[in-house]
Parts: sequence; structure tokens; C-alpha cells
Amino acid sequence: MESEPDQPALSAPSAEDELSRVRCSFVWRVSKEIVTQLLEALVTDRVLNDLEKASIVEGNSVTADKARDLIDTVKKKGGTASRIMIRHLQTIDPTLSSELHLSFEPSAQPELHFSGHFCISFKVCCFLIDPRLLSAKTLI
Repeated sequence: MESEPDQPALSAPSAEDELSRVRCSFVWRVSKEIVTQLLEALVTDRVLNDLEKASIVEGNSVTADKARDLIDTVKKKGGTASRIMIRHLQTIDPTLSSELHLSFEPSAQPELHFSGHFCISFKVCCFLIDPRLLSAKTLI
């Protein structure tokens, strides 16, 4: 009886792979405002520096070109940068994130603890602390 060769385990796509997969749709669907918010968030998190941000903004007059440059710049920085961008996109524009079918990556989400219990998300923790901190619209 011949044994079957070991099958490679299926693993979740890397954050860079996720950005590559959604690149075309992201470029054509994202708004100027979302690109601006993503740039600001990525500078705040030190994924991009001010010169990189300026290069993306000033080097591209069309929103689609800015989006393309942004996603390519972040992908070149590796997995951590890509996860951070995915996390910000999921936070800033959950509708677009959902339409792009961006996979949830636990490593892209901050781990939060509340009273010794693992919290699913920041929103859940805020709700547990004081439901008035979040509007009903935020929870949807």
C-alpha cells in the first residue's frame, strides 16, 4: 500500500498577497477622501514618512494613480506595513473593505484585554465599558 505524499498545509494569504489581490478594485473604487485618510493614518503609524506621502499626493493628480502608488508603496514595505494598511482600510471604510473581501487577519487587529478577558475588538471593549461611547451606527 502506497502512502500519499504529504500535502502542503493551506495557509492564509499574506497581507501583501491580499493587497495584490485587491489592487485593481481598490484603485478604481476608493475615493479621494479615503486615500487622504489612509495616507494620514499610515504617516501617524510611521509606515510612511512625510516625503513618501508628499510624493504620492503631489506626484499623481488622479485619485486612481494616488491609490495605485499608495498600495504599491505599502506592499514594498512588507507584511507588517501591509497588515497596518488593511487594518486602517477596514476601520476607515468598512464598506469598501467588505466589497473587496479583505480577509480578516488577527495579526492586523490589536489584541485588547478587558478585565482579564480577551476582547474581540476595540468596539466591543468600549461597549463593555460604557455603551454610550459608541453610537448604534458604529456597531453596524
